[in-house]
Amino acid sequence: MSYRPLKKDLTDGTEICHFCNRPLRSLKAYILIDEKTKENVYSGPKCAEDNINNEYNLKLIPDLTKYTLAINDKESIPSNNSKERNTSKYSEKELNLRKAIEYLELRENKLSEDFNTSYNVLKEYYNSYLEEGTLNLNQISHILNIEKKSPDSLKLINLQKCYNYIFWINTGIQKLEVKADDFLIPIKNYLLKNLKLSDKQKIGVNKWLQNLDGIPQLK
Repeated sequence: MSYRPLKKDLTDGTEICHFCNRPLRSLKAYILIDEKTKENVYSGPKCAEDNINNEYNLKLIPDLTKYTLAINDKESIPSNNSKERNTSKYSEKELNLRKAIEYLELRENKLSEDFNTSYNVLKEYYNSYLEEGTLNLNQISHILNIEKKSPDSLKLINLQKCYNYIFWINTGIQKLEVKADDFLIPIKNYLLKNLKLSDKQKIGVNKWLQNLDGIPQLK
């Protein structure tokens, strides 16, 4: 079978690698699509590398995990002002395509319902991407221009934070049940309304999350 990598995404540790049947304990998974059946599957990094078509590069797929640093995970969190390391060998088109798809995934898929981030023009581009599996240069340019002109709350770096934060807050609410409802649910509602958390709020959330084995801290 031939697989195309779609994105790197978060998992709460309950997902199993499609190829080796091992739990994905790093809390990050590669989502691949079977190019024949169109079935999406979860995979760890080694199995993903071994099973994708040779024309694809895992380093160039959308990464929605940038603000989660799992236990024993050596991946670093990018700073606001620094460029990603080791990108000089990739073309500007490749890097811009990845950024554009990340932006579409967050605004039109991951955050659209809860955070009301959808925008008609971007929705059309996202539907086109889902159908074609890629974006053309004009689409990429327009998407990145929209991102550049958006308010800070809707810029890519902030949407990345919102997605990672809401994912782990929801995980905490689910796993801690009623014990954390008085704190985590109001924090969740604040995040949904304001698309940000203060440092004090993140510290408070982390105090609850540290009670859960294998769950990372908010960055």
